[in-house]
Amino acid sequence: MDRITENPAAYQALTPAEQALVRDGKISAGMPPQAVYIAWGNPAAPPIEGYKDGKNYTRWVYSRLEPVYTTPAFWGGPYWGPGPYGGRRYYGGFYTGTDVTYIPRNVANVLFENGKVVSWETAVPR
Repeated sequence: MDRITENPAAYQALTPAEQALVRDGKISAGMPPQAVYIAWGNPAAPPIEGYKDGKNYTRWVYSRLEPVYTTPAFWGGPYWGPGPYGGRRYYGGFYTGTDVTYIPRNVANVLFENGKVVSWETAVPR
């Protein structure tokens, strides 16, 4: 709804059917880029420009950050080493904990030809 209030002229320029779709976060063929922006927001990266089958096209790629959990690192031991007062001491190993890294995962693409949506695809949630 924030993008609708930020872009009232673009929203009003849409047909009633397109307005209903963008309110629900959906897009359809023939929509202009402003409608896709209102429905889905900005793409994750700058638009990709290209040429195919005699036509210029633009592709918007959407992504989201997903966590990747790594196996805890094991540090040290177990080993016997120097202990207090010249003796020997057992040193057990320890885990450093779980590491989490976030990586981008592409979740949608929108293809525009001549400033209109001609196709789109979305990833199936895992």
